Amino acid sequence: MWGVVTVTALGDRRMTIAYVALYTVPFALMNIPFIYRFWAVRYPHLLILFIRKKFIALLATAPISEFIAWFVTSTLFYEFLYFHHYMYLIASFTLDGDDDETNVAMFRNEFELRYV
Repeated sequence: MWGVVTVTALGDRRMTIAYVALYTVPFALMNIPFIYRFWAVRYPHLLILFIRKKFIALLATAPISEFIAWFVTSTLFYEFLYFHHYMYLIASFTLDGDDDETNVAMFRNEFELRYV
């Protein structure tokens, strides 16, 4: 389980998700030197691909597509968790046997201020 909290002017959820998704780009970029070294030892005739523009474009799509995949997956996962987290908090607050409508209203307002 992990979480990210932003308390800034740029505290938009999509900005936070994009910031976290950008951490995947270096991991995708580390694969390129590995491929080059592996081919240099094992398949030297494939090294000519590294000077072709189409192959370079193909290599550039790996980090970009990984960022997009993480961004989309995290956005969908966040929306799913947001709804279920809200329902869990409401249920856990009201299951204590106290049906005080004032407390429930205060809880909902506080949750909306913090998470909406």
